[in-house]
Amino acid sequence: MSVTTRSPTREDCRRAADFRFALRQFIADADADVRAEGLTPHRYLLMLAIKAAPRECPATITQIADRLQSAQSSVTELVDRAVAAGLVERGGASDGRVVTVALTDHGDEVFARAFAAVRDDRERLLQHLYAP
Repeated sequence: MSVTTRSPTREDCRRAADFRFALRQFIADADADVRAEGLTPHRYLLMLAIKAAPRECPATITQIADRLQSAQSSVTELVDRAVAAGLVERGGASDGRVVTVALTDHGDEVFARAFAAVRDDRERLLQHLYAP
């Protein structure tokens, strides 16, 4: 099936450029905010993925890797470092086939501060997304 394309208008390009800028600005500002709370951006994203998992289905390494669009081995290393820092803990089934990851109490406190620090950045991005 052939798709007919047209040359983008200047307005199309301006809106696309503004959107990309807003995303990049959000990431840069949010990364700075989580660093100010003592987390690396990757650790924050790890903790966000863990915290966002449904209560009835705790986060697994596989699910986190999917959410972060990262290799399982990379997520495993990230989890190892977060465990060493006392931010997350591993758990799982008795047969050891499924490894779950949860925030520790300390990790939950650190995450809550970082999540709050990013609140204004999230709101600005959402305003941009829903602007006419």
